[in-house]
Amino acid sequence: MAQSTERVGEFVAGKSLDNRVSVFAMLAAARRLDSPAVDVHLAATTQEEVGLRGASALGVDLDPDLVVAVDTTVANDVPGFADGEQVTELGEGAGIKLKDGSVITSHKVHRRLRAVAEREGIDHQLEVLSSGGTDTGGLQGGSGATPAGAISVPTRYLHTPTECVHEADVAAAVDLLVGFLESEDGAHDYRL
Repeated sequence: MAQSTERVGEFVAGKSLDNRVSVFAMLAAARRLDSPAVDVHLAATTQEEVGLRGASALGVDLDPDLVVAVDTTVANDVPGFADGEQVTELGEGAGIKLKDGSVITSHKVHRRLRAVAEREGIDHQLEVLSSGGTDTGGLQGGSGATPAGAISVPTRYLHTPTECVHEADVAAAVDLLVGFLESEDGAHDYRL
């Protein structure tokens, strides 16, 4: 049976939304950026699921001063999971990653992401993923200890042929990335 990606009300469901939706969010943000004050490099990587290999190599090649990854995260807001076990919920906004199995994000970066979200009125939720990893980890260590943060799109049924995202969460991720990049002037101190 052929798999398709379809809009279902306020949701998009289909296969491989991880990481299609992340690339979509990045490109949508790029279209809205207008003369940022700092150099911004946008990139998509490969081989995340087998060791963060693409992100690690990219970090060495770019040697960035700061990285913000865009990825999906678990939305296990379904029966059978207690509130404390839920990583994120669909329709509650973009995830701002605090940690996952590959990274503890820079507290100064995730605090600034939160400040931008609050200032701009962007729906967001904090993300703590107990296992698994994202390119954030590869980017953080690719060229030394690079300050790293991540914006996540909550995704239900992650890594299945029926992944599902909420349109408001995707929009919030785009808005947050644009707000963060447009307000980055190179003067923020991300050092530990």
